[in-house]
Amino acid sequence: MAALSQEAQLEQLKTMFEAHNAKFQTTASPQMLYQHFAEDLKLFPNLNITRCVFLGLGRPTRALITPKVGKVDTEKQKQFKAAPLTQLVFLTNLLALLKTKHNINEAFVEVFVDNTIYAATEDSFFRSLSLIPVHSGNEGFSSIQAKITTRTLLFAPLVPATKIHKALATSGFAVFIGNDVDEIVHTMREKDEVHDPSTGKLTAIFDLYYRIKSAGFKRKLPDFEDWDWCHKTSIHWIAGARDGDSGMAVNTTKKAVDEL
Repeated sequence: MAALSQEAQLEQLKTMFEAHNAKFQTTASPQMLYQHFAEDLKLFPNLNITRCVFLGLGRPTRALITPKVGKVDTEKQKQFKAAPLTQLVFLTNLLALLKTKHNINEAFVEVFVDNTIYAATEDSFFRSLSLIPVHSGNEGFSSIQAKITTRTLLFAPLVPATKIHKALATSGFAVFIGNDVDEIVHTMREKDEVHDPSTGKLTAIFDLYYRIKSAGFKRKLPDFEDWDWCHKTSIHWIAGARDGDSGMAVNTTKKAVDEL
């Protein structure tokens, strides 16, 4: 069978995305999403999200890969292929909710690509959703740090602790949706490099932990549509989002370590 043209691939991606989104809209998920964020946002009356950064999105075109003749995808394989599209469904619905329901300023949304060059089809697909693909090249996650501010929604489900901790520990942001910070902290404690205080990594990661524990809070993401990635994802509201507070001082690190 001949390979699909870029135009055909783009149309298939749009069709698959719309199918996932239509299913999402016909369930209780939109109302659940609104209720889940409405109460939390009341605690942050001065919150002003002006940018969203999406880290670690996989290749949407993997959803176009069909099983070999005579083979059928397992449920795990189906979830893996659909994850980029279902994450985009969740994010676009969340941003629409924030803009229309909570007087959040128009968000500047970037799909940040870590050492990956998406195909032209995928770039076109992102732009059709009003998302801006950003190619990092060899700079990796370090190039995102300047983009993340206290007005940023950082969306990074499933990004491993060994990568995401760099963005978390060196940047201020309003909301982080991704792996539970407790798991990130425990994972980084296992790494040899954070045991040396002179590196500053232990200080940074535990300071983040204490900022969330002391003046922010977290909650698990609901299991929308039985999407597998939701099971491993939490919403973290950061202390720095309140009234322009820049976060806790570095000397809180020891207390954070003691509380683990």
